Amino acid sequence: MGMLTGTVEIRGTRPFFFHAADPEFTMPLEKQERAGVAGNNPDEWWQKRTFKVLPDGRLWVPADYALSTTAAGAAFTKKGKISYRDDVRGCVQIIEDKLIFDRLFPGKDELTKITDPAEPVYLDVRMAVNPSTKKKMVVRRVALAPGWTLAWSLEWEATVIDRHLMKTFLADAGRFSGIGNGRKIGMGRFEVVSFEIKEEIEKKAA
Repeated sequence: MGMLTGTVEIRGTRPFFFHAADPEFTMPLEKQERAGVAGNNPDEWWQKRTFKVLPDGRLWVPADYALSTTAAGAAFTKKGKISYRDDVRGCVQIIEDKLIFDRLFPGKDELTKITDPAEPVYLDVRMAVNPSTKKKMVVRRVALAPGWTLAWSLEWEATVIDRHLMKTFLADAGRFSGIGNGRKIGMGRFEVVSFEIKEEIEKKAA
């Protein structure tokens, strides 16, 4: 037994929050005009591009999100006195560069008006505490209502992690950890719709 290749598809059971700052926009070469007041900038989510979108409008996140959530799920399975988290980080590779959602970005002006969490894509607005200053601030994040889907392919060393363990890691990641921003408040939780090994897929097709 050597390397195994599989495909994973997940479906969100809780909202997905985007909030990954892009250095190009977070630290621009030129100063930008700020809207609102300190702690409440209604345009910050747009100015810092805290989300990613393809030219055709589909929202996406980097593939390392898949690796991070799998490693988080592996932390719940013990290997002696430690967990399998470091094993996942060391021997799992995500094949794609981008994980693409089944949701389209509606545009800045339109999304600004959509704050209903029942909408497929909406702008989540809530209070938070700045960890540096301990002051309250308003945080706006592009969010997806439950039901969003993601899929990716992965490759790993089966002598370290067998297929049954990998299935367990993914299931635990969905139940206990989630993916994306806001995981500490229960966001990004998901269920595994399918997990198939390449050789099993080939057998079905034969």
